[in-house]
Formats: sequence, structure tokens, C-alpha cells
Amino acid sequence: MKLNLLVVNTIVLLSLCFPVLAFSSQMDVSSLFKAWSQVERAEKGFTEEQFDPLLEISQHKSGVMRYRAPDFLEQHYKMPFDGKITFSENIVKIDFPNRKLELSVENSPEITLFSRTFLNILNGKLALIKKDFKLVFLAQENSHWKLRLIPINQIKSQIQEVLLMGDKTEIQSILFTQVSGDWRKLSLQALPTNPTLLK
Repeated sequence: MKLNLLVVNTIVLLSLCFPVLAFSSQMDVSSLFKAWSQVERAEKGFTEEQFDPLLEISQHKSGVMRYRAPDFLEQHYKMPFDGKITFSENIVKIDFPNRKLELSVENSPEITLFSRTFLNILNGKLALIKKDFKLVFLAQENSHWKLRLIPINQIKSQIQEVLLMGDKTEIQSILFTQVSGDWRKLSLQALPTNPTLLK
């Protein structure tokens, strides 16, 4: 279960990797998903904070996230260790210093459920997202917004809520809350000019 949640969280992270596209002052959910559907590839730096309420442990990580439409997602950790989680159409690969795994999506229904959900976000497939989530959009001052994804089917047995926050068409942070009380918050940044971070 922990491994599946690790993969799920990774896929969630990559739903943040959108550049700023054309912005309308009448921003709403449909406008966001339309803009996201136009993204062919993206790359962002990230910082990640994760909290386990049972153990009262907080962890901090950072690295680079990459997305290529329609089905390539990668989270490359740089600190505090060097490792990757990669999702492609049929395989989830985990390449950590002390753990290397390949998981078949076909034989892992939970991973399939979550990965398809977030690929639908990345690809701007609003109609499919609405089959699994209730969406609550809140426009704020200037061009800022919040988007709550509240599960309405079997996903709600593990996920309590996904909260995306952004400016214009760019997702700037995401708060992923599990039913267990565990949560993970990510913030996205433009990559520095140091080319070694892109390796």
C-alpha cells in the first residue's frame, strides 16, 4: 500500500508541470483544462514536504519534474538522495539507491486508477475527471485561483482531497491529503540556469 501511494503521489506531483499559457480574465475550470491540454512538454524544479501524522515525521525533498504528452511522467529527486520514479503507458519504474522496481500497470489496478486520473489532468480531459471527482473552483484576487478535487467514487477510500493552487494557467502548488491524515505539499519553481540540474 505504501508503495502504491508513493507512485500515486509522484503522479500527482507531475500534474503541476505546466508553463504559463494564454490567460483569460474569465478564468474557470474549463479554461484551465483547455490550456493544460495544449501542453506538450514541461520541466520544473520542485520542493516537497511530506507529513506522517502517525509517526509525527516531516520530510523535505527537492528535484526536477518532467512531463511529455501524452503519457510520460518523471520525478527526479536530487536532495536528499538521487533517484527517479517514472511512469509511462504500461510500466511504473522506481529507481532509488536501495530499491529498483518495475510495476506493471495492468497488474496493479490501484496504480492504474490513480495514474489515469492524473494523466487525465495533464491532458486536460475534464469530462473524464468529472467522473471521479467533484471540482470546486475558487477565483481569488488578481489571477490567482484554487481548485479542489473531491473524490466521489472508490478513490475516496484513500484520497480525501487534492487541492491545486495557481496563477493564470500555471499550477504553483498542490496539497495532497490522504484519508489516513498523511499529506504532501509541493511547490514548483522555474529551473535555475545551472545545466547540471537538467541531467
